Parts: sequence; C-alpha cells; structure tokens
Amino acid sequence: MHPARHPRVAGLFLRFMDFFPAFPHEYAQPAQPHPLLSWDVYAWQSARTHHLFRQEADVLRQWQERHQWQQKLPYSLLLQPGYALVLTDAALHICWVSRSFTTLTGYRSEEVIGQRPSLLQGPATDPTTRRYLRDRLQTGKSARATLLNYRKSGAPYWCRLRIMPLLTAEQQLTHFLAIEIEA
Repeated sequence: MHPARHPRVAGLFLRFMDFFPAFPHEYAQPAQPHPLLSWDVYAWQSARTHHLFRQEADVLRQWQERHQWQQKLPYSLLLQPGYALVLTDAALHICWVSRSFTTLTGYRSEEVIGQRPSLLQGPATDPTTRRYLRDRLQTGKSARATLLNYRKSGAPYWCRLRIMPLLTAEQQLTHFLAIEIEA
C-alpha cells in the first residue's frame, strides 16, 4: 500500500518529512500498488528501543548524581543491545541491572537485586578467574576477565567481563559497574 493511501502512515510520513525538508512532500502516484513501506515499522521499533535505553541512562545518571561519582561514563555507549550492565554497591550486592542483563541471563531485576553477581557462577567457572576477580575488587581496582557464567535456566555461557570501580571526588569507593558481553 502506498503511504498516501493509508492515513496513519501518511501522517507519520509527513511528520517525518518535517525533519528532513530536503525531501519532496509530494508523492508520485504509482502506476501499480506498492507494498507497505517497512521504514515506518523499523522507525517505531528503533524509537521504542532508543526510549528504553534513554530511560536506563537516566537511571544511571541519577545514581551518579546521588553518589557523586567522579567518573562521567558514556551511558549511551554502554547501554547497547548485547551489553549487560550490573551496578553493585561496594560490598558487591546488586543494586541495578540493565534490560540486556535480563535478556542475557534470564533473571528479572527483582530476582537479583540484593544478590551477589556470583549467583551467575557455577561448577565449571574457573576458580583462578574467580579468585583474580575477588582480589581485584577487594582492593577497589578494575578488572577484566573472560568467565563461564550460567543463565537462570542453568545453561552455561562465556562472557567477557569488565568491572570498573566508581569513586567519589574524595576517592571513596561506593559502587562497581560491570559490563558483560557474551563471548
């Protein structure tokens, strides 16, 4: 269907065209019927996804303001599909997780808030890597590792992990932010 023949699509198209005045606003009348343009479906999904990521970035900015972290993190770059974020307090209790974390692990945020990230580890998780992570975090240092974790279903998955300490201007450790990417 040509967008001019469907009122909702035509309205969206005209609003879209207001942002891009270089494009003509007149439709060429087709000699034959056209399929529904897919850009409107893609644009809707893209806008929805962008809105969800912006909400998550706002939540992290609120945490940053409340705890006065000295680091200014690029939340818009960190909050991408496939980048699971976990915010813990200094004692390593989970305070917040991103939607990508839920997608990756199968755990809802309500199930993991207050838990420790070690709940993702299991019998085949390398003890040397676990010890390395524990030692780095106990001394307030950043850490990188590749780790075997487990989903809620019990299925194992490899992930690349980067953990950053979040400090106040007075160098007081308040939280850690972990970025997990399935390897």
